[in-house]
Amino acid sequence: MTKEHNRIPDWYRVEPYFGCESLRGQENEETTVEVELTNSNCNTFADERSRSDWKRIRDSYLNHEPRCGHAIDYLVRNADSKISIETAKDQSGYMARFVEFLYNRDKCVSSAELADVDRFFVELCWIDITDSTFLTYRKNICNLFHHIELYREEEAETSRALIIDAIDPSDYETEEGFERRALTAKQLKKFLNAVTSRRNLLIIRIAVEVGPRNRDIAKLKIDDVDLENQRVNITNTKSGGNYSGYIPSELTMLLRRWIEIERPSLGVEDSNEYLFPSQKGGRLGVNQIGRIVHKAADRAGIQREIDKIPLSERQKEIWGTDKDYRSVYRVDVHTLRHTFNELLAKSGVSREARSFALDHSTTEVTKEHYDEARERHWNEIEEKFSGLPDFID
Repeated sequence: MTKEHNRIPDWYRVEPYFGCESLRGQENEETTVEVELTNSNCNTFADERSRSDWKRIRDSYLNHEPRCGHAIDYLVRNADSKISIETAKDQSGYMARFVEFLYNRDKCVSSAELADVDRFFVELCWIDITDSTFLTYRKNICNLFHHIELYREEEAETSRALIIDAIDPSDYETEEGFERRALTAKQLKKFLNAVTSRRNLLIIRIAVEVGPRNRDIAKLKIDDVDLENQRVNITNTKSGGNYSGYIPSELTMLLRRWIEIERPSLGVEDSNEYLFPSQKGGRLGVNQIGRIVHKAADRAGIQREIDKIPLSERQKEIWGTDKDYRSVYRVDVHTLRHTFNELLAKSGVSREARSFALDHSTTEVTKEHYDEARERHWNEIEEKFSGLPDFID
């Protein structure tokens, strides 16, 4: 169901209204405003943005400014109703992310089709949202389309009723959607023995021994890997930040051989900075990595279908398929992330340090306390976790 889409971090990490993103390389805030005004797909954006009531509530407490006049009008009307300031702030974020996604597809809210809304939720689920978060986004997006139906002069291409009918969390891989179980040591050994190339083995071992998400593996660059200190810089597509992963010793040696000998032998262009380049240039896609894992599990005899998600006629039309259902399988990249967590636990690594390794730890503490905890967790992981050899030899 998912396809490669390099701009997910861009729209998900949409900046606050005053233009932090546009400020990069700009002289001042005044210049930033002009950049934003000329970069919208909505023909009502400039007029709605200049409204005094919008400036008042935006400057008072809203976090984000969407690039759409319809969304701005929706937020203004909501701000005048009896909702809390925190709710209004959250709504501005939901609107800004949805509108930014559409902007990257050269669409406005009013011109967005149901297929665009579906695509938004597919990509939203790549950052492991829960069913609750999924439904919150759907509610706010439905309310926006209902607002256009009631109050705006334009007629939208889709509607609240269509979205409610076609977009349901049970049809998407949310974090709570399917049971994820770690592989056993026996399954893991079969799985690794079924991998057909050094590159694919490294991809799978990084997933199992470092624990990044699918998209985060695809985005790894050579410069992200610090072989001397056994660290790798990982983008967290769920939170929008970055964190460091620990590379066990044997995996470090394999990565050194890959970077210094095996990768160059593939004839990769010097300009390609990705750790796992595609034969066509750039990097491997998310789907390609997913297929590597799926095929290896299938060859190992540990892959199986664990669920069938029925597709409505509307969904089949959206996704261009004549299948009546979508299959969910036992082994995928997220299964390997769960396996990483299980290996840490079996090594005696504490729950707090495991959360740190998976980048689940909160940073809503003082910097001094966070730095102290980070150093303690690093030391614990390095001391106790030696990687796969301890479990499959």
